[in-house]
Amino acid sequence: MSNRWIVRRLIAFVSLVALAALVSANCGGGEDGPSSTASPAADLTATVKPTNQEIGGTPTQEDEPSSTASPAADLTATVKPTDQEIGGTPTQEDQPTTLEAVLGITRPTPNDAVSMVISVEFDSLEFAYVLVRPIPEDPNQQYWAQAAAESQGGNRWISYPVYVGRETDPSGLPFKICVVISDESLSRGQSLPEKPEGPSHCVDVTRE
Repeated sequence: MSNRWIVRRLIAFVSLVALAALVSANCGGGEDGPSSTASPAADLTATVKPTNQEIGGTPTQEDEPSSTASPAADLTATVKPTDQEIGGTPTQEDQPTTLEAVLGITRPTPNDAVSMVISVEFDSLEFAYVLVRPIPEDPNQQYWAQAAAESQGGNRWISYPVYVGRETDPSGLPFKICVVISDESLSRGQSLPEKPEGPSHCVDVTRE
C-alpha cells in the first residue's frame, strides 16, 4: 500500500468518530444531558397552608374569623323586670298605690283614751267621711256622721269637731271611730245602722 492510501483511511476514520460524537451530543441522555423543562401546570398549582386548627393544634388569632356584630343587637331594648316578676319581695316601687293602701287614721291611735270632743286626723287619696259608733259590740247602736273633713295638703285630712259620746258617758266606755270613702252623701249628725260600703279604716278607743 502506498502512504497516500493510508492517510485517506485515517482521515475517513477520524471523520466517522467526530460524526458519531456530534450525533450523541445532539440527542442528549444520561446524567450529562440537558435538564428537563418543568411542566407549565406546576406553575399554576396553588400552595394552601393548613390552619393550626385543621391539623389538630390550638387555633391562633389568624385562624379565628372575626365576628361581625348583628345590626339587630343595637336595636334591642333592655327591659328591667320588677322584683315581684322574678320571684323576689316586691319593693315600694313595685306596689301599686290604692285607696286601701293609703287610707288610715293617724290620730287618735288604737286604744287611746279620748275626751268627748276631739279632732280626727287621717291619710287618704280623696275625701272620706268620719263616723263614730258607741259600744261597738251592741248591734242596736248606730254610726254617727261627724263634721266634714278638710284637706291639709297632700294626703292629709282632718275632721273637727268629732263627738265621742255624751257628757254623761262613763270613763272607759268603748267607741269605734271610722273613716269611709263612700259614694253616699252623708251629712253631719246623720245616723246609719251599718257602715257604708267602700274603703274604710277604723280604730277602737275609750272615753277618758
